[in-house]
Amino acid sequence: MFAASFLAICSVGAASARARADEPAPAKGAAPSDANAAPSDGSAAPAHPQVASPEVPEERTANDAVYAEGLGPGLFYSVNYEHDFENVFGLRVGLGYVPVSATNGDGASVNVSIVAVPITFSYLGIGSLKHIFEVGAGGTILYVSGTASTVGGSSSGSGVGGIGALILGYRYQPPHGGFMFRAGIAPLITSFGEFLPWPYLSLGAAF
Repeated sequence: MFAASFLAICSVGAASARARADEPAPAKGAAPSDANAAPSDGSAAPAHPQVASPEVPEERTANDAVYAEGLGPGLFYSVNYEHDFENVFGLRVGLGYVPVSATNGDGASVNVSIVAVPITFSYLGIGSLKHIFEVGAGGTILYVSGTASTVGGSSSGSGVGGIGALILGYRYQPPHGGFMFRAGIAPLITSFGEFLPWPYLSLGAAF
């Protein structure tokens, strides 16, 4: 009886060994089974909050401009160059030339040449870098020369003078260059302190 019991125990042990041998071995680097895994409540690990980088304010890279202007501080028209400083200030220098002549039936004639050099300083800090309300002031140097002739003789003369000017208007100017547009009013101030309402319109390019 003892021998029979011993043989039964040996048979059970051999069967268990064969069953363990038939089980596939876990792959190298595989994750542990659920039995050995750490308990989890089903929630994912908290993500680290992303810190937004501070916004860098946009700056104007096209600080130069050329434009043609009708009326304005150049009186009738002018060709202008402007340079901007610190994104908010603009210094403009221009040149205009107008010849005027007249004759009558008696043979008398008058020829006058007007050279205008507008110089203005504008504040460009109202609005955005593209859409700007422009406020400025300056003046125009005028050189006038003329001749008058009649049947009996002729005379000529020249002189230098100046007038003041204000600027109030809208300016479209892309901060990185391209087509620009200006329009507004530039009251002219004479040497007698009189104000002459004078509009202006400018078309050009910033670069």
